[in-house]
Amino acid sequence: MARSEGRSDGVEWRTPEPRNARTDVATWLKAGQGLANDKVFAEQLLPKFDALAADLCMLMAGIEGRLEIQLACFPANQNSRYHRHTDEHANCRPMSTNRKVTCILYLNPAWVEASAGCLRLTETDHEMGTAGGTVNIEPIGGRLLCFLSGAMMHEVLPTLAERFAITAWVS
Repeated sequence: MARSEGRSDGVEWRTPEPRNARTDVATWLKAGQGLANDKVFAEQLLPKFDALAADLCMLMAGIEGRLEIQLACFPANQNSRYHRHTDEHANCRPMSTNRKVTCILYLNPAWVEASAGCLRLTETDHEMGTAGGTVNIEPIGGRLLCFLSGAMMHEVLPTLAERFAITAWVS
């Protein structure tokens, strides 16, 4: 991951690879480091993700509560997107250390439909190995979306307005 240039907000943004698949900039949120020291992140958001991971541990076999948390920003332009992918390879072994659940919290209080940049979920036809139906999720500020990391194909559609999201992967 290379260091991102061109932003003046003081955040140590990185440009995740591969760039032909995604055009966002991102920063990891780790307790006691960088942006995670911000009062809102440290006292409100990160503890909520810890609690969510603890709840998932109680509800789902094989989840140990390990968290990876990232803040992503998709710049405002028509080419800003993240092509279809899964966050992990499908894995039916509950005790694997792979990412199990993806949780996305949207941070876009002024989002309107004209902003675009929805998250498209694509149902997979496991018998045929092909994509099935789709549903678009609007990135409305405060919305939390959780899905199985290795089972849900998803993509960020092109956005016309700056778009922020925190993604937490629970394993």
